[in-house]
Amino acid sequence: MNRENERSIMQFGILGFSRTIVRCFSTFVLIFTSLLTVAKADVLNSSDYPGISRSSGSTIVQYEERDSDYRFILGSLKKINGVLVREKEQNLNGRLYRITYKVPERFTPQEAFLHIDQQILQLGGGKLFQCVSRACGSSNQWANKVFGYSRLYGFDESQSFASYQLGNQYFSLYSVQRGNKQIYLRLEVLVTKPLDFQALLAKGLGVPFANENEIPMIKQYMADNSDKLLWLVGRNNDDVTTQEQLARANESVNRLKLALIEQGVDAVRIKLHSLGGFAPERDAEILMYVE
Repeated sequence: MNRENERSIMQFGILGFSRTIVRCFSTFVLIFTSLLTVAKADVLNSSDYPGISRSSGSTIVQYEERDSDYRFILGSLKKINGVLVREKEQNLNGRLYRITYKVPERFTPQEAFLHIDQQILQLGGGKLFQCVSRACGSSNQWANKVFGYSRLYGFDESQSFASYQLGNQYFSLYSVQRGNKQIYLRLEVLVTKPLDFQALLAKGLGVPFANENEIPMIKQYMADNSDKLLWLVGRNNDDVTTQEQLARANESVNRLKLALIEQGVDAVRIKLHSLGGFAPERDAEILMYVE
């Protein structure tokens, strides 16, 4: 075999080996890319809440959907004598959606928060409470005591929380940045069964007043039942004197009465009564009755 043939054989062998290396490397890149894609995928059987889109590049790292009782937070968290106290809350029951997102670090926790906050407001949701930074309380308490998800524990200064209501949908939104710079956002939505307002009132049952979003429904009921009187019964169990409880309950029912009058309900048909702290513990500050 002459030198030229030997050189050709060697070049062919080297070329074949190079092609093998390229194929192996391409396969490795494909596998690695696939692994990254899987790593970045949402957890199994999860989805965004209908009508709400996540920040670009965010992934769902925790998801839960079930029927549940729910403590809807309407105030900051405080620790009094070692016991966690929510300044204000409402007990609800319905279908609960819990979604935790890991947000790309190109966003700040505030940007991730506002991205969903603005969507809820644009849908017509009313913001009932909001806090930021240390005014919310301890991030450790939010993560472990409220949400039960330790990855939501981060810098107190970075946290934001808000609660909203849109009809029978109650939203809780929380964002935070952890010590490792990772950003997490939690969206919880409790969907209650719509109250049959007219049926409850007709049966003489006390209907709890939640917020001003219910005023149009009350107005319509009073228009459809022109022979009925509406009783607004206030209660208050704040940690104050009995006299102050009565005063606060009276203030609440008078405020609602004025709102109804502004909507066209005849003042003569609205009756008020205040129980203050002399009423059993109830979630609502005002109960409505008709006669």
